[in-house]
Amino acid sequence: MKKRLLVSGCSFTDMARSWGTWVAEYYDLNLKNLAVASQGNGLISRKLIHDIEYSIKNDKKLNPLESLVGI
Repeated sequence: MKKRLLVSGCSFTDMARSWGTWVAEYYDLNLKNLAVASQGNGLISRKLIHDIEYSIKNDKKLNPLESLVGI
């Protein structure tokens, strides 16, 4: 199983070919992009924390130590 890159941010990250896409391709990672245009830092951080906690509890195949986070 490939390692995961979890990214979030504003409109600069909420694109089809954002920086997250390039990083994931370069390092051969599965990308999960939670970015939404015009969201603030509070929502960005809460969405990331929620996704990480949900994944740890519900995705038994996902090893948190094999996940990278980019903001």
